[in-house]
Order: sequence, then C-alpha cells, then structure tokens
Amino acid sequence: MLTDCLFPRSPRAPGDSDTEAQPLLRSGQVDTPAPVPATWPTMKRVLRVVFTRQSTATRALAWLFCGSLVRELIVYQSGSLSSQFYQILLNKDQAGFWNLMAWAVGITAASATAKTSVTWLHDLLALQVRDTLVRHLHGVYFSHLPALVARPPSAARDDNLDQRIAQDTDRLASKLADVVENLLLAPFLVASYTWSLASLSGWTSPAIIYAYFVVGAGVSSRLVHYVAGAVAAADRAEAEFRGYHAHVAARRESLAFLGPAAHRGEQRRATAIWTALARQVRGVMRRHWVMSSVTEFFSYLGAILNYLVVAIALFSGRYDGLSQAELGAVISQNAFVAIYLVFKLTSVISLLNTVSDMAGHAARVAAVLDLGDVPVADTRATVVSADSPDLAVDRATVTTPDGTVLFSDLSLRFPATAWTLVRGPSGTGKTGILRCLAGLWSVARGTVRLPGTLRVFYLPQHPYFVPGTLHDQLRVGADTAPVDPVFAAQVLGYLGLAHLIKPGSESDQRPLAYYTGTLSPGEQQRLAIARVLVQLPGFALPAPGEVPPKLVGLPTAWVVLDEADGAIDQAGRERVWRALRAARVAVVAVSHRTASSAEEGGWFDRVEVVG
Repeated sequence: MLTDCLFPRSPRAPGDSDTEAQPLLRSGQVDTPAPVPATWPTMKRVLRVVFTRQSTATRALAWLFCGSLVRELIVYQSGSLSSQFYQILLNKDQAGFWNLMAWAVGITAASATAKTSVTWLHDLLALQVRDTLVRHLHGVYFSHLPALVARPPSAARDDNLDQRIAQDTDRLASKLADVVENLLLAPFLVASYTWSLASLSGWTSPAIIYAYFVVGAGVSSRLVHYVAGAVAAADRAEAEFRGYHAHVAARRESLAFLGPAAHRGEQRRATAIWTALARQVRGVMRRHWVMSSVTEFFSYLGAILNYLVVAIALFSGRYDGLSQAELGAVISQNAFVAIYLVFKLTSVISLLNTVSDMAGHAARVAAVLDLGDVPVADTRATVVSADSPDLAVDRATVTTPDGTVLFSDLSLRFPATAWTLVRGPSGTGKTGILRCLAGLWSVARGTVRLPGTLRVFYLPQHPYFVPGTLHDQLRVGADTAPVDPVFAAQVLGYLGLAHLIKPGSESDQRPLAYYTGTLSPGEQQRLAIARVLVQLPGFALPAPGEVPPKLVGLPTAWVVLDEADGAIDQAGRERVWRALRAARVAVVAVSHRTASSAEEGGWFDRVEVVG
C-alpha cells in the first residue's frame, strides 16, 4: 500500500515500451518529457543492487536505523516536557520545576547530539549508496564496452552513459537517503503514536487523521509520474550540456585552428544547447510548483487537525472530572501526539516530491544496468584454434552495427610467418575487418579464425591513455605484469620519446590532458607502440642502422595496426618496423595510402588490397 503511494505504476498504453525517448537537444529544441519506465519496478531493480547482505550501504542503513531510533526516543521525551511543565506550573511545584528544568536541559543536549548524528549517518548512507552503485555500474559499463561498440549508434538509451554514472548516481543517492531516513521508522512510529492518541482521545481522532492522509496521499501520488518524466528529461539535457563542453575542451586546439567563424558557430551551438536545457529546467520547476502546492496544502492542513481531534474529545465529555492542571497536561500531551502523528503521515506526502525526482534519476541509472541486456557482437562465427597461429576471415559477410553490408563472401588469410599490409582507399571497410577480428563487430555469415596460443595486440589510429605516470601508460592492458623500467627507457629512447623521461617520472602523476593534448599525434602513436613493445616477451632492440632479419618460425605475438603510424614521420616509422621485427611478432597493418613507405621499403611480405 505504502509503496503504491510512493511509487505509483506508470499508466501504459498498448504498444508502449520501457525505453527512454530519443536524446534531447539535437537541434536545440525541447521535447515533451518522455514517460519513464514503471516507477516501482525500476526502483526495486536499483535497490536490489544497492542493498545486498554484504554491501556497505546495507551496513550504513543499519546504523541509520539505530541512530534514528535513539533520536525518536529522545524526541518523545522532549515532546512530553510541555505537558509536565504545564502540570508543575499549575500546581506551583517549585522543587519539581527545577528538577524538570535540569532534565529538560539534558534532553535538549541529547536531542541536539542525536540530530547531528543522524544527519551524519544520512550523509554516510548517501555516500555508501553511491559507492555501491558506482562500483556495480563500473563493472557493467566496462565489461560491456565491446557491446557498446557493436550497438547501433542511434540506440535510444546510449546518450551520455558516462554522465549517468558520474552525475545521476550522486543525485539518486542523495534523494534515496532522504526518503530512507524519513521512512525508516515511520511504520513503527505511526503505530505507536496511533495507539497513544487513541488512548488519550479515543479511536475517532486517529480515524480522522488517517482519512486525511489517504486523501492527501492519493492526490499527491498521481503527480509523481507527472514530475518524474520531466526530471529524467532534464537529466538528459544536463548530461548533454556537460558532454558538449567536455567535447569542446577535449578538442580545443582543433577548434582554435578553424578560426573566428567556427568559434562563433560553436558559441551559437553551445548557447542553443544551454537554452534548451534551461527550458527543460523551467518545465521541471513548473511541475514541482504544482506538486509542491498540493503537498504543502496538505502539510498545513495537517497542522490544524490536532485542534479538531482535541476538540472532539473535549466536547464529547471525555475529559470531564479532571482538574485544571490535569486537563492542561492532557490537552498538551494530546496535541503533541496528534501533531506528531500528523507530521509523520504528512512527511510521507511531502516525500512524494523527492520520490518523483528520485524516480527520474533511477530511470537514468537503470539504463546503465540495461547494458547487461545489450546484444553483444555475435561471436558464434569466431573460432579460436590452438592448431593454427594464423588470423583468417573465411567467406564472411561483414556488416556495420546499423546493418549496412560492407563485404559479402569475404575471405582473407593472414599467415603468422609473414607481415601483411591491408591497403585501400579511405572508407572501404578496412577498419571493419579489424573490428571483426577483435570481436567488436559480428559477421552475419562465415567464420573468423583466431590463434589460441598467441596474444593479439590491437593498435587503433587514436590511442587510449589514462591519467597517471608515464609507466601507467605503458602498463595499460598488461593486467598485473610489471614493466621493466630500464627496458622501458630503452624503448622510449629508441622511438624518439626520451624527452618524456624526466627525473622522478616513474611517480610523476600527469593529467589526462598532458597525454591527449600536450603530446603531438605522432608522439601519442609512438607511445602506444612503445606500450606494445614493453609488454612483449624479452628481446633486444636493434642497434642504430641495423635491420633485423625477417620472421622465421612462429611469432611471439600478433600486432594489428589500424593507421597506427599515420602521424609518424618516415624515419620514425622505420624505427617502429625495425623494433617490431626484432621482437619477432607477426604484423597486420592497415593503410589508406596507395603506396606506403612500409611497402616501398620492403618491410611487408604480402599486400591485400581492399576496395
């Protein structure tokens, strides 16, 4: 019953689905907030992730329960002070007054300590909820990165998944802690104060208060979905606004080169996105105003109900025969119990505003959980063979994630004993072949064959870096394998990156912008190649001018390069090929150049022309 009031099920029309609307703000326009998934099932799914037996959030919840229980016991003692003061003052009991005054000071100090302690425990719960959520969502997100690559780019719920983890979890955790703190002891307190009120003034009084609560909760609960959809839409708009600025910041230099006209164009685009976000926020504000007006009306109405229940008991003769002092104490105690019961019930109604926000944030977070349902690349056509060290694509139909056919009946074989250059014009699907080899794209028909005994290194055109030390960059993808700092320095020096090595560079933490912005594209590509070299089995770098012999026998690993040398000058590429040959690896390299320097220099044994 209570969950139906707090988490009403969304009305569904035939054919409705639980997917979010398409991302907003593509043209700076505002969409009508889309329906969010059914509120309670979505929240229940998130709560199952957060509150497990072993989670820190569950322990924080238990501590909050204990702290709230102590606080409520102190509050009850504090609330009964007024009736005791009434009786003592009306009886003119001076000794009793000073004893009660001392007791009241102690209760006040305990109440202040309990309140601040519960606030601290509330914040701890919010932190642990977010911690549990973020750790779980990180596991889902990073384990499904290949699935995201294989997913069509127009998929409705892909917009700013990173923002959902970084931002929406914070908002959801804060709102959830607010709701939990207010509801944790609510059933016990409501039952206790209901019994106390009935004992003081009869069952008519709690019946009136419950009737008021049912009406207020029924009216307010209908507004939850009305607000939740707008909150989810505003969250998407906020994420897109932040994502756009992150995009500009990451490509600031490229934009600067384009000149003032491009700068003004991006300013207009950024302003249009902000304008659309502001409209969404104003829409949330309007809906919050409607809901807050309703909930506040019922809150203020509850404040005067205690007079009604006291009057009914008083005028019905229930308190006839009591002295003036006793009557004052009873009326004071009755008012306190009635007010507190009304307060606990109206707090549930007031929470619906918070719940509506929480539902919107939960819908955003649940979209990351939905990655577990994303279809990954179909790897049934991939055969891992321990018998052959070769890479091969046999009679395969290669399609993009949106279903566009790149190749039909494609057959390519890359022998492990030869270096192969895949050459062809840009846009002919060369990278698509490598994505199939990496298992990121599926093949509709045919077979992809991979070696079962050799590691395959994939080097994309744009390397991936992490914030941290220089050695952190060299260890990406190496799991726990250590990197020999002496050999790493030799590799970096051989590839012309000795200037990156500085005293203390092993512990020199550098921001991500240093690797992606300060380093030139050529330096980035050479650093990515150095990463592969230091993770290969031990080998000696060639001497200056030395050309290592061609590969004979089985290689130590596969290295697949997708335009990974495109920003490196010819002399730098020569050093790359020599180092890879010295490492005794098999190589597949993709190039869009009609006649690459590698081919002309005789580094490759085979050439496959695509397109």
